[in-house]
Amino acid sequence: MRSKLIKIFTLLAALSLFAAACSSEDGASTTEATTDTTTASIETTEAGTDTTEATTEAGPTEVNIALILETVLEEPFNATFAQALDRAVEQRPHGVDVNYEVFENIAFADAERVIRELAVSGKYDIIVANSSFSDGISAVNEEFPDTLFSYSGGGNQGTGGNAYWFDAWVHDCTYLAGAAAAMMSETDTIGAVAAFPFANINLLTNSYLEGARSVNPDIRFLVTYIESWFDPTTALEAARAQIVTGADVIYGSSFGALDAAASAGVLGIGDFVNQEALYPDTVITSVLAKWDPAVAKLINDWWEKETNGTPYAESDEVIGFLLAEGGCDLAPWNEAIDIPEDVKTTIAELREKIVNGEIVVEMNEAPTETR
Repeated sequence: MRSKLIKIFTLLAALSLFAAACSSEDGASTTEATTDTTTASIETTEAGTDTTEATTEAGPTEVNIALILETVLEEPFNATFAQALDRAVEQRPHGVDVNYEVFENIAFADAERVIRELAVSGKYDIIVANSSFSDGISAVNEEFPDTLFSYSGGGNQGTGGNAYWFDAWVHDCTYLAGAAAAMMSETDTIGAVAAFPFANINLLTNSYLEGARSVNPDIRFLVTYIESWFDPTTALEAARAQIVTGADVIYGSSFGALDAAASAGVLGIGDFVNQEALYPDTVITSVLAKWDPAVAKLINDWWEKETNGTPYAESDEVIGFLLAEGGCDLAPWNEAIDIPEDVKTTIAELREKIVNGEIVVEMNEAPTETR
């Protein structure tokens, strides 16, 4: 997980993300903390949230958020949450100033300590642990009923109350990406490089395959799990092996896979963030995770408690937002690559069918096999 960060600083520039670091004032973490209020470079789409600044309402004037990350901010899963927070900074929901600090490289073993110290500090209204940190939060949240906590992704257990469990449900959009990959493939073989065979990862690779088969039932699909959340070198080697086997479109679910695609001159699909700027001759589109509905729910529920006394009372079920709810989308087509009009038309038609409910993408969380 701490392997060479291939092109990580290039990704940093491409995404207009931040890297100015400062130590946590209260010593809650020995890692770096950063604050960023820049506008995210990720594209807004029809399903995105309204960017009109909210009219100021009577109540608090600011909300302070701590964002705890298992790995580095530049890792796409993390970057997308920060980008959603950036958009909230611009939108000022309920007319409040949204401030946030980032705490990177927090090990699971340290999570409870870090979360508790941040809560004790009293600086933060909302504490977001953007990974499988439910154990750390469940050990702390009942002691701080006025603080709103959240965690995300697979490998968690529902806590409920003032601890919200979110996941990025982008499987509608990986379905679309799989269809695009199958239509662009000249070898009828496509590949995907993923992290672990966990439920929320399998959901993406299975929906990608389902989308590919919707336009080409005979498509051959290669999938490799690298057993790491962030290991660009291993992801690169896995993609190279798929390309040698015949794959000519690579879905880079794990960062580093698209380096192999670019080197080999084959096409790629970006994941979670728009990776076209990093691979301008390779990426035809990217699956975009949009945490905006999750951020909106957190801030709105905090506002309701602060102004109306509405208690935090979330269930212990995972909360996800589909394409129709603004939870994901595809990045615009890469104009530098010749993408046939029938591909664009077909994907637009499939997208509309998913949004209106004519197509319901299965939530298949079983491990995906090469087939």
